[in-house]
Amino acid sequence: GQSFPWAGGFTSSLIFSIPATIFSGGSGVGFYFFDLRWNETGNPLVFDIQPAIPHSIAGGEETFFVNTFTSSGNKACIWQLTGPRDSAPILVRNSATVQAYAEPGLASQPGAVADDIEMFYAGVQNAAYSQRKVYFALNDFVAADTSGFYVSKVDVDTRVENRNITYATGGTDYYYPNVSLCGNSLDPEVGVAMSWSSNTQYASGAIKYYQDFTVDSSGDFWGMVSGTATYNRYYNGRNRWGDYMGIHRDWSCNTLWSVVEFAPALNVWRTEISEVQCDTALPQACRLIFDDGFERGNRQNWSSSVP
Repeated sequence: GQSFPWAGGFTSSLIFSIPATIFSGGSGVGFYFFDLRWNETGNPLVFDIQPAIPHSIAGGEETFFVNTFTSSGNKACIWQLTGPRDSAPILVRNSATVQAYAEPGLASQPGAVADDIEMFYAGVQNAAYSQRKVYFALNDFVAADTSGFYVSKVDVDTRVENRNITYATGGTDYYYPNVSLCGNSLDPEVGVAMSWSSNTQYASGAIKYYQDFTVDSSGDFWGMVSGTATYNRYYNGRNRWGDYMGIHRDWSCNTLWSVVEFAPALNVWRTEISEVQCDTALPQACRLIFDDGFERGNRQNWSSSVP
């Protein structure tokens, strides 16, 4: 998390280490690391450090975190937390060189009086982990009227970027991407949830699914929900779109659950929750949430859209 004083301004980024006793109803003393800084020129403060969520429960005792520069750069900082969480945790940082990325600017939307939507910065939105690799997603500048979503895969041992994809379409802006993994943990499939808009498309929600992360076009691209109106809402002079997107794997069903934002009415935002099936048949127990008809019959209760 970030640390901000009451007077405003950013002071430091924090990592908390929580002892396992907390999760069984006990108590215990955890640790936190603060004033985290890059091991780059000037040792700037870290902003928006993100935990790399594991693809599966099995694995080592290490926990990884990722952050990138918020404006532009070609570095990602990989943080490795090891050791007993309740007595002597150890935090190690290492820089990885990755494909260059840049702050995306503002997103277009239709309407003669529509202001552009703030996509914020190029900092990493979230991260995932599988088989000694971390995956992270961020907004990326492509051209004056185009922004893409950038997904990178970095080896945590060598700090070498194995693969990156910036998905972009001319004249379209994709923003606040979140990444998760599903399928086979040895070569997981990659899902990215985000918002998007253009001069002809109001702020909407979508998911890109890479069945083969080495191929840009592999897998489907789903428009989960379409915006229908202009969004002009200001905070401190900013037409701020929320970065409250999310996607995560359901370990029991091998599906991806996502939350994306869209604009359903003038100056209104809402969220859409969706479930995407991964590479295996959906177990009967996991279908019950949809098959009872409650969600399919009433959109107020649940989405009726199932990819």
